[in-house]
This record gives sequence, structure tokens and C-alpha cells, in this order.
Amino acid sequence: MVKAQQVTAKFRSLTYVTYETVGENVVIKDIVEINKDGRARYRSVWYNGIADTTYQLTNDKLKQLNEIFNGTKPLKSFMQSTKLPENRHFAGPLDYIEYTSKVGGTDHLTIVSPFMSKEFNEALDYLAAIPLK
Repeated sequence: MVKAQQVTAKFRSLTYVTYETVGENVVIKDIVEINKDGRARYRSVWYNGIADTTYQLTNDKLKQLNEIFNGTKPLKSFMQSTKLPENRHFAGPLDYIEYTSKVGGTDHLTIVSPFMSKEFNEALDYLAAIPLK
């Protein structure tokens, strides 16, 4: 028996993009777009083509995203630092996130995960793990 979606998004739309730079070019690797109904569309570039799928977020994951993407705090407030510790290098993926609140305000941020708060990274870890589920 499948349970109906009980949690509604506290945002109108959410877009999460993972990309890399190759020389002067930006290459998009993954795009996750989530609508106000908690429906996610995931597109990813793989070595053998493009994966494109849609699915419904679980109530638990939608609650987790609602904790951050609810229009009450700017995304930049989840940054805990703006500089890596000395002798450290960040080689991870580059991320961009943008969302529109229920009332229409838009916020966006280019993300370096070591700079972000634990709860913010945990919410994004779920979005990044979608293709592996």
C-alpha cells in the first residue's frame, strides 16, 4: 500500500545543479528540479548518454528540504566559512542552487560544500544521491 503525499513543499520551485569547469567552459553534469508538489525531475549526463527521470519525494525528504528552503533565511546564512583551512584544497563538484519561495521571492547560491552548515549539506547530499537510489 502506497501512502499519499502528506507534506507539502514550503517552496514554489527548487533547482540544484552540479557542474564542472573545463578550461573556460562550464559543463553541467546534473540538474534536479523540484516543483511545489514535491515532484522531482532529475537529469544527468552519463558516459553513455543522458538519464532523465521523475519521481515523488518522500514526506521525510520533503520535510528536510523544507527546513532550509522555506523563505525565512537567505541561503548565504547557511555558510559557516568562506575560506578553506590552510593547506587544504577543495576538489569536489561545484554546485548551484536556486529556489523560489511560496510568496515568489527567489534566492540562489553557488556552493562550496566545506563552507556550508551540516544541515544544509545533508539536504543536498540527498539531492546528489538521487541517481544512485
